[in-house]
Amino acid sequence: NSSKKYDKKENISIPIGNFSSQMFGNIYLNEVDKYAKEKLKCKYYFRYIDDTCVICKNKKEARDILSKLTIFYAEKLHLLLNNKISIEKKENFCGYKITCKGYMNLRNKGKKRFIKKIKKVRNLLEEGKITVNDVKKSIAGNIGYIQIANVDNLVKKYLYLEKEVSNVSVNSDK
Repeated sequence: NSSKKYDKKENISIPIGNFSSQMFGNIYLNEVDKYAKEKLKCKYYFRYIDDTCVICKNKKEARDILSKLTIFYAEKLHLLLNNKISIEKKENFCGYKITCKGYMNLRNKGKKRFIKKIKKVRNLLEEGKITVNDVKKSIAGNIGYIQIANVDNLVKKYLYLEKEVSNVSVNSDK
């Protein structure tokens, strides 16, 4: 019962949002990954399903790579890129802000959601309504999300908990 994108001219529909769409998207676009990494030598190339981010040295290099990828998509995969493509100094990608210098920060929306969750869990812990193990389970996904970003200040400010919870930690040295 997934939603579908339907092209009346081509008589093609694609299920959007279900697991098989994600899986087939990753399999089909694997050719793009190989091309970008092996042929174009993109050192910082990231793709999640149909979202792609390439970190380049300058705008000229970015335009060149975009041009080559556009041709590859069209000729090899018979796909056209949409008009949402942009060349930016900072890129929002999979919940992170990635800068041209390779720094990854949390997007504001993700940061606010994380802070709200930490405050809620801390209050429940202080009220004795949950245990340290409940805290660990509750924030495990959030910890995984923030670990790969530059979050030292965020961790210092919001994950410092009293002694009884000090074994809930984040390795923020990345």
